[in-house]
Parts: sequence; structure tokens; C-alpha cells
Amino acid sequence: MVSETFINLSDEKKQKIEGALLKEFSTYPLAKGQVARIVKDAGIARGAFYKYFGDLKGAYTYLYRLAMKEVHMGLPTRLREFDPESFYKMTVDFINQTENSMYFDLIKLHLSQNQAFLGDDKKQKDAFLNLDSQVWAAMVLTHEAIDLALFNKEKKEKILNRYHESLCLLQKKKKKMFLALKEIKYEKLRYGLITLMIFLIAYLIFMLSSLSVGLASENTQAVNSWQTQSVVLNDNSNVSLNQSLLTKENLKDFKKTKNDSYIGIVPIVMKEKKHQTVSAQFIGLNKDEYIYKDLEVVSGRKAKHDDEIAVDQILWNRGYRLGDRVTLNGSDQKYKIIGFLKNAKINIAPIAYGTMTAWKKLRPMAPNVEASGIISKKNLDFKAKNVRSYDKQTFVNKLPGYTAQNSTFELMIGFLFVISLIVIAVFLYILTIQKMPNYAVLRAQGIPSKTLIGATLSQSLILVIIGTVLAYLLMLLTVSVMPATVPIDFAPWIMISTFVGMILMGAIGGLIPIRSILKVDPSKAV
Repeated sequence: MVSETFINLSDEKKQKIEGALLKEFSTYPLAKGQVARIVKDAGIARGAFYKYFGDLKGAYTYLYRLAMKEVHMGLPTRLREFDPESFYKMTVDFINQTENSMYFDLIKLHLSQNQAFLGDDKKQKDAFLNLDSQVWAAMVLTHEAIDLALFNKEKKEKILNRYHESLCLLQKKKKKMFLALKEIKYEKLRYGLITLMIFLIAYLIFMLSSLSVGLASENTQAVNSWQTQSVVLNDNSNVSLNQSLLTKENLKDFKKTKNDSYIGIVPIVMKEKKHQTVSAQFIGLNKDEYIYKDLEVVSGRKAKHDDEIAVDQILWNRGYRLGDRVTLNGSDQKYKIIGFLKNAKINIAPIAYGTMTAWKKLRPMAPNVEASGIISKKNLDFKAKNVRSYDKQTFVNKLPGYTAQNSTFELMIGFLFVISLIVIAVFLYILTIQKMPNYAVLRAQGIPSKTLIGATLSQSLILVIIGTVLAYLLMLLTVSVMPATVPIDFAPWIMISTFVGMILMGAIGGLIPIRSILKVDPSKAV
């Protein structure tokens, strides 16, 4: 900050000091400036310098403000409304006045070195952020154009021409968006109906996609939790774990590792007097193998004894509790529920995990049977008589109803996207035909066809975005009130793909009326 003492100096003495400052800061960047040279040229004491300015930075700030005041003489201080011609004229005048100013070298050094050294002006930065987005964009372009033009005099004309083109592009984009929004505001009912249709379609896509992923997840929940990479099954089982049995003879050449786990499976009907009957899958495990060790317990513990089971947590929602004793497949044997587990579903059915011994009792078989199959965390290539290994995807695709279910949902979602395209295209085409006289008037006023096309595309995208966002919000609300038994999963990729898909359909739908717009005859303006 400059002191009152300096302000009160005689004009002659002030000019001499200002001349010394100008010489120093036009020759050296601020980081290399020296008070010693300044006081020598000004003919003042070193103590007087600090009395006047406080420090070197204060002296530089004072001088640079003088420079800006002179260079901006006669120019508007700030343009708050966007006008490309006004911005362009202001910039050209500033550059010309700077080039003809005694402060030219000072300003060049400021832009190239001192500006970064001084740091950002917080007030100026905040003022910039409060500007209209178009004015802000124009100001950024302006500063860049000034910087380039001052340091590249031989390319000055080319730089300024490019700057002018950029300003004009900003105006065109604004015009397109303004026209699109103005039409939507004027025709609220028509555009509201289109938005409603898009909203309903997007909502259906969101819900069907989430249900599809949810059902697929419940089909493969346990398979994924086992970290499955390979499955060893009887070759005559049609890649079905339920229909497979492996004997000691089948597995005599199989070298089991810590990454392999024997598994026995049998469909069961679980009964308890106080609760509803449940269809489930009983899976027997060996306690020393990885699947048993990796089971995620929500409450209670894992089954250790032959009369104990740990079940999927969904059974809690159906009224079952720890300590309940249930019968399986109508047998007299009672099994105690001692734990609830996470991710314990296969083929949509909840799983009851127990011991291998209990599995053999529930599924009477030859005494030499070892398991239904072998699950492995590694890629196996095992093949023996009546036995072979399958990769995870082959196994999953053979789960009852899995492939058919996914194909059905994919087909339904595809049809909905096509329907959304047709709806958007038809509505926009009808609106375009109805607005032909208005477009003719606009064309007669000099509005180019590409501006009208841009407005139509903007309308389409605005409607699609609004409809899709509203559909997403309603889906979140719907999911929050749905019972836990409904298999629904709204993974991030579903949301992203739906948004992208709807926007793409909107863009395509907006392109369809373009041919009609291009044919508008200005002479038919009424």
C-alpha cells in the first residue's frame, strides 16, 4: 500500500520516483527487482522508499495500477452482458493502447512472469465466478487473446480474427439454447406430454434393468461368494450341480488343493409350525475347506454339527429366528438354525448350509459318493471318466432359467429404447411441421437453418434429461418402499448406461425433423 506521505509529495518528485520504478520493473521481473537501483535512480534515501511503499511488492502494485489506469483510459471497465462486437472492440483497443504506452514492457513482464509471482487476486477471482457463464467464457478468451497478441506481433491479426470467431460461436450457442427454452416455456402442455412419455419409458427401463440385475444376482449370489472359477461335475449331469454325483472312483486322479472345496447339494422343503414353509437348497460342506471358512455370518455362527444349519438372511424377514428347529423334506430329524448368512442364494432359492454328513442323509445314495461337485477358486482343466471341469460362465449359463430370464429382460429393455426413440421423433416431427410458418419468419429475419436445428436438438436433449432424471428419482423412491424380498439391484453401470442410452435416443430423435427444417422457405413467412 502506498502511504499518504508519498501521495502528498510534489508532482515533480513523484514523477521522478515513478520513472525510477518504471525503469526497474520494465527491465527486471519483480522477483529480481532491487530497492538499491530504484533509490539510486530516484535520488532518494532507502528509508524514504520503505516509508512511501512499505516494500518492493507495494511499489510494484502502485506502478501497475497506474499503468492499467492509463491503458484502460476511455474503455469500459466491465461488460456484464454478452455482446461479441463490444468484447472484440474493447480487446483490440486495449491491445493497441498497450502497444503505444510507455508501460508496454512493464505489462509484458507482468503477463509473462510477475502475474504468477504475485498470485491470484481473490476479489477478482470471486467477481469472475459471479459473472454470467457466457460473459465468463468471453473474459477467459479475452485474457488469452491479449496475452497471445502482445507476445506475437507478427501473428496479431490472425490471433484477433480467431478470437472474434470464438466470440461469435459463443453467441450462436446462446441463441440456440435460448430459442429452445423459449419454445418449451411457450408450449408447456405439448412439451410436458413428451417429457411425461420419456419419464415413463425411462422409469420402466430403470426398474426392469434393476430387477434383471437383481434376479441375476440372486441366481449367482452364492456362486460369486465362493469366488468360483471352475466347477467339476459328472459329465452326464448336463452341467447341473443338482443332477451331479461324484464318486471316489471318479475323483481318484483329482489332486485337491486349498483352493478346492467339495460340495453337496439337494433341494429341500423347510417346515416349522410357527412360520411359512420355505423351498430352499441344502448345501453340505467340509469344515476344513475354503467355502466353509469364507461364509459371511450376519448373526449367530456356522454349522458345526450334523443337526445344525446356517441359512440365508432372507429367512429372517420370513419370521425365522436363531434357535428355531425345522424339519427338512418331511423327515423326523430336527435341524437347529444357529446362524444367518450373507449372499446365501442360488437359483433365487435361499441356501441352508450344513455338514456333508447331513447332506448324505437328506439325499440317500451309494456309500462311495463323495460330493455333488467340486468348486475351485482356480481355473481347472480336469477330465476323467464320466467327469470334467467347466468354467464359471458355462456353469452359470446352465442354471435353470438364467439365460432365458436375462434374454427376456434384455429384449424388453431394447424394445423400450426403440419405443422412446419413436415417441421422441414423432412428437418432435409433429411440432416441427406445426411450427413451419414460425421457422419461415425466423429464416426471413436472417436466422440461419443451423440455429433452428440446434434449437430442435437442444429441446430434445433438455426433455430427455429432465424426464430421465425424474424417472431416476422416482425409482429411488420406489426401491426405498419395496419389501426386502423383491430382488432389485441398481448398480451404477445400469444408471449410467440408461442415461447415456436415453440421451442418445433423444439426439437421434432430434435429428429426424432436420430435413424438414432445411427445406423451410423464408418467402413463405406470414
